[in-house]
Amino acid sequence: RPRHRPPDPPPPPPPQRNPHPLPRQKEAQVSMPRKSIQVCVRTRPTTNFAQNELFIDNSSNSIAVRPDKGEYLETMGPNNQQSNFSFQFHHVLHNASQETVYDSLARDVVQGVVDGVNGTIMSYGQTGSGK
Repeated sequence: RPRHRPPDPPPPPPPQRNPHPLPRQKEAQVSMPRKSIQVCVRTRPTTNFAQNELFIDNSSNSIAVRPDKGEYLETMGPNNQQSNFSFQFHHVLHNASQETVYDSLARDVVQGVVDGVNGTIMSYGQTGSGK
């Protein structure tokens, strides 16, 4: 004797559309180039500037530190500590004016903010050091 199968359940109703949909945003016509974080150093000479220990190379955007140990190393004997350091940056501005700093580093960020793109400039240094 044939078995009787119950009928299939009715299909679910189609999803209801929102009567007040949000307008779709248009795709940007111009794509903004992605910029990465940049690390920049501004140095300003003082009366106590360590010109015999800090070597600034503007052409390679680097600063080398070679501390003068004086007679200390001679009296202490051999030492395997690293005594020379070199640091590479995106920009090294030595004895630069505020205008040069702005033109080199901040102008593009400020213009981007005016154009509606988020931008951040972080500055760190001693009070009165020309941040």
